[in-house]
Amino acid sequence: MRSYPHKPNEALLSESLSNAREDYESGRSGSGQAEANRSAIFFKRQGDTAMDVAALEYAFGAGWPAVRQWLDSALGAVQKATEYGFTLDPNLYMTYLGLAVLSSNSAFREYLEALQRGDFTDRTVKADEVFYLAAEGMRDLAKGDLEGALGASRAGLDRLESAEPNPGAKLALEAILRLEQAIARKDQAAFVAALNERAEKDRVSYSKAAARNFPSGLLDVVGLSLLKLGRDNGLQPGDGSVYLPAGLLEF
Repeated sequence: MRSYPHKPNEALLSESLSNAREDYESGRSGSGQAEANRSAIFFKRQGDTAMDVAALEYAFGAGWPAVRQWLDSALGAVQKATEYGFTLDPNLYMTYLGLAVLSSNSAFREYLEALQRGDFTDRTVKADEVFYLAAEGMRDLAKGDLEGALGASRAGLDRLESAEPNPGAKLALEAILRLEQAIARKDQAAFVAALNERAEKDRVSYSKAAARNFPSGLLDVVGLSLLKLGRDNGLQPGDGSVYLPAGLLEF
């Protein structure tokens, strides 16, 4: 198993991988009926499971093509969830856009890039303004609007300096906003610094006992997609991090 700074339990993760594979295969047997019923929640869950398998397979040393295949499976499922009406919030939007950036599914990526704030607003989910700014910054980078991304990331970082967002928002989003700003400016030094900051955020977040063995702590899809967007704009990732494997972008 790969070495992680937050020290997850290998035995528990191995069990999680077995269970996630089984859950995904079980879901596949019901996918036809779910499509007939246009069941958005079914495909949302199937996408979550495929993302878990991708992260766990990566952690246990699977080759890049196998990990990419699982990420593509996750994207196919969440595309159906979105098509069937699953309501997005800014965090979910960034995750789905991240999957699309990492894949070759240009049609779904273009669909997500065209969404406006109201399209990823879930009235049942309370999210600070900074989450929407981070989502808009990522969207603008994905579609090549560097000025829009710079404005959103600046506004987000300014908001984090205010007293409005809670400390959890700062931990979750500061590195993302700094990555967006660095990419929009094509600032190599700031890009590497923000990638390191994001990796440290992953270590801190998943070192907590309750989160140590979460599959999401093994492969940072949103961070990795921003790494890719940075490379698309001529930036290089530096030394890299186990959470943000640049090698995955080669396949």
